[in-house]
Amino acid sequence: MKKTLFLLFCLLLFCSAFVGAAQQKVYVCKVHYNRGELSLTSAYTDTAYPQKSEEKSDITYKAQIADFSEKELYTYYFYVPKYLMGSEPLDENGPIPIIELAETDFALILPFFENGKSINVYDQNTVLLLSIDVSKFAVLPKASFELQACEEKYWAEAGWQAQGGMVCTKTATQFETGKKVMLNAIAQEGFSVNLAATAVVLIALAGALIYFAKTRVKEPKQQA
Repeated sequence: MKKTLFLLFCLLLFCSAFVGAAQQKVYVCKVHYNRGELSLTSAYTDTAYPQKSEEKSDITYKAQIADFSEKELYTYYFYVPKYLMGSEPLDENGPIPIIELAETDFALILPFFENGKSINVYDQNTVLLLSIDVSKFAVLPKASFELQACEEKYWAEAGWQAQGGMVCTKTATQFETGKKVMLNAIAQEGFSVNLAATAVVLIALAGALIYFAKTRVKEPKQQA
């Protein structure tokens, strides 16, 4: 009897571990549907099973998670649960009526991303219906992701690869100021390089003069 209980306990632990491993951190977005319009009721993170995406079709809606550079991280296709099956018809061979709801509530349970900024929801015609801000759930501070995105944008416009250490902001005025600061830094860097090259040349000339002077001193005096 004790052996059986022990085996059952081990099996229960194994099943619990398996279930726990399958769950993950997710976004939970509760949405209200009203005659084609969507509005957010609440958004938070939790540990659960993410919803499985439907196959893309002409009637599926789309939820897209984007990062702070507006790059796509994840795409999820789903149906709005606005259709219900009516009661069975009196005629056994008659069609079952389908009722379309004018309003309904549903939840989007999507995988969590540490650098997630927004979840954009589109209708069947790729029209944006709802944009959910999830930047507050990002693991690193929001400013860090925005700075990285801004740096990438600046260096892409300049034709350079992204480099760290640039102070950049989102507003147009400050962004242009950031460009001027960077261009000045590049100009100063070029001036520093030219100055260093000039110093090397001067040192080389000084060394040559000293060597020439020492050589002149060591030359024997001509006899009269």
